[in-house]
Amino acid sequence: MSEAPSKFERDYGALKQAVEAKGFFTTPQPIKQPGDRLVVASERFAQGLRGVSFLIARRDTGWYVAAWLPRIYRIPEDCLVDAVAVEVLQSGGGTPYDFSESVKSKYGLVEVSDADFDCA
Repeated sequence: MSEAPSKFERDYGALKQAVEAKGFFTTPQPIKQPGDRLVVASERFAQGLRGVSFLIARRDTGWYVAAWLPRIYRIPEDCLVDAVAVEVLQSGGGTPYDFSESVKSKYGLVEVSDADFDCA
């Protein structure tokens, strides 16, 4: 009998597979013990991830994407989370302090405060 998937695997497994299938990289955050968010990045090196990187988190109220500033955005329910992730990863140019206006507009990303995210 196989072991039931963890909550992390249930929440992030399909997204992780989709991002990695496009040639990008993922790791849970915190790294030592899978937490409640997934870091995605365009490059991997011996000590971890680099290049274009940001985090994606699933909450009771939906999916969120955040740059490291942090600038946090709710992803609308009708959007494919992996499509948002891959488009940002393909943008190149290093880790964004914010996402491009074209990505925010195309996917209807809605900025939320740290407090709103923490309560989501």
